[in-house]
Amino acid sequence: MLSGNTMNILVMNGHPSGDSLVGALAEDDTAGARDNSHAVEVLRLSELRFEPDMSYQHGSANLAVTLELNAQR
Repeated sequence: MLSGNTMNILVMNGHPSGDSLVGALAEDDTAGARDNSHAVEVLRLSELRFEPDMSYQHGSANLAVTLELNAQR
């Protein structure tokens, strides 16, 4: 149960590597929030089965080619 100025915080570490500066900063922020009695949940992209498709760029003139190449895979 939360009371006073206690907050629910979701820390999202979106770096694909578990051992990164971003990860260290996320862990430091998490520790600080918990030290101040906040409820913290951490979501780490590196621990999820996630395969980003970086081949499409918004507004790309090559969208049709990219779609065709993907269909051929």
